[in-house]
Amino acid sequence: MNELLPLIPVLDQYKSDARLILKLKEEVRNLSVVLLGIQEEMGAYDYEELQHRVMLLEQRLHACMQKLGCGKLTGISNPFTVRASGSRFGAWMTDTLASSTENRVGGPDPDWNHQE
Repeated sequence: MNELLPLIPVLDQYKSDARLILKLKEEVRNLSVVLLGIQEEMGAYDYEELQHRVMLLEQRLHACMQKLGCGKLTGISNPFTVRASGSRFGAWMTDTLASSTENRVGGPDPDWNHQE
């Protein structure tokens, strides 16, 4: 039995190291949970997830464009100035298919659309 006495401090150190390892494992587990939460909050994704999100956003964009579309672009002319007391928002355009003698100007405000 006396031969085993020198092993007691080694065994105590082993127990202490084992407790420390268990404590460190628990801290790593907790840290992993926190990091996962941060990753989800910040939106960090792998390549496949990002590619899927881009595809979904493109689909939403195309669906939105279908709803907002008002026709096809038929032509582009030189810019011109429109001065009026009507709405100050929106885009102003002329009908490129109308005859050149007709000076109709259109805009987003139905009260303002008129003949010049």
